Amino acid sequence: MPTGKLLQTLQVLTKAEWKELQLFLQSPYHNRGKEAGPTLTMFQFYLKHSPGFQSPKFNNEELYVATFPNASFVDNKLEKMKGRLYQLVMEFVSLHRKVHPNWVAMSAFYRERNLPKLAMQQHDIAAEQLNRNAVLDRNYYLLQLELQQELVAFHSSFDNKPSDLGLSDALMALDKFHLLSKLEYTCWLHMQGIHNELTHAIESLVPIQWLRNLLPSIGGTPFINEPPIACYYAAYQLLYSKDPNTTLLAEHLESTLDLHGDKLATDSFHSLQTILRTHVVGKYIMGYEHYLPIAFRLYKNHLDKGWLYYNGKLLPETILNIVSLGLRCNEAPWVYDFLQAHQDRIGGNYPAAEVYQYNLAHYHFHCRAYEAAGNLLNHDYQNFYYKVGARRLELMVLFEENSVLLTSKIEAFKMFIFRLSKKQVPDKLKQLNNN
Repeated sequence: MPTGKLLQTLQVLTKAEWKELQLFLQSPYHNRGKEAGPTLTMFQFYLKHSPGFQSPKFNNEELYVATFPNASFVDNKLEKMKGRLYQLVMEFVSLHRKVHPNWVAMSAFYRERNLPKLAMQQHDIAAEQLNRNAVLDRNYYLLQLELQQELVAFHSSFDNKPSDLGLSDALMALDKFHLLSKLEYTCWLHMQGIHNELTHAIESLVPIQWLRNLLPSIGGTPFINEPPIACYYAAYQLLYSKDPNTTLLAEHLESTLDLHGDKLATDSFHSLQTILRTHVVGKYIMGYEHYLPIAFRLYKNHLDKGWLYYNGKLLPETILNIVSLGLRCNEAPWVYDFLQAHQDRIGGNYPAAEVYQYNLAHYHFHCRAYEAAGNLLNHDYQNFYYKVGARRLELMVLFEENSVLLTSKIEAFKMFIFRLSKKQVPDKLKQLNNN
């Protein structure tokens, strides 16, 4: 007689669930491939003998013949097909309960259908999968929370011994999930605030103030030992620091990412590297010169590791930052080699030729080849920042050449800036160009 967890699972299905499961298995979206037919045939054999499964013909020999008609016996073939059907049953239960992954749905399913041993097997599978998980992110802590919640429900149903039912672990998982979620979103909000000049409005939000009051206390708790929380906490400290004269917080975030980066989701890791890079460059732009070598080193390092590429290409803004920082660090030969190597690797929605020409003009200006720089510039760049930058670089060339055109070009540039609306130019950029 067929036994095992497949039969135990099928035995506790309701009549409505049997019908839904049959439709599920008949769908080529869920049940596909060369084994789809035998799987459905095997299910129909179980369905034929449900719900009692007491018929003398309900045995493995009859099951084999029904599943593989006119086929010779092959050892373990039937067990493999049972395993495939069981996997599909688990997927059906997960879909039916609108819960994933499978162990989350199945552990609750077995608990509710009074199959504690099978529920415990799902707990063990969950713990093993979580322990093997190389990536720690919000989803990881959410799954930890769901496992702990299920364990609490399981113990309250089947464990009569006095205990805390695992509530402590459940609450710890909940706190880790929410703390990481708040840190991630707060860092993202802060970066958006800087970009859109809304920093003060964001910092005045009550939830942000609440988080700011909470965070200093996590340093001595188990939370700080969680890799993603440690990394986002370091990013938070950097973003909300009021002391631009020290680079210690930037170096701390960099070292924390070096230590824990392999435990982070790829998107989170790259987002944190972007926060670090953007923050350091922003401090240098604000006039803190000691950030310059750090900014260029980060760009070179991230370029070498491939973190700056999108679909194998660099965006115009990224190229502009690399060239500007490299020239200000007196790394002109490196900048020239970089431009030549990336002439055909320029992405974005703007013509690659204009991006290359403008940055090459910037390089020539640095090398005092003013005529060569001037010949590469024009006012028709489609990228707004390149358009403004070209006009500004043109003034620099004319100044160095003592050109009689300088005065009229300055007046034209002032009028150009004046006519731009606030929507086109943020206040800080307008002030920079006016200066």
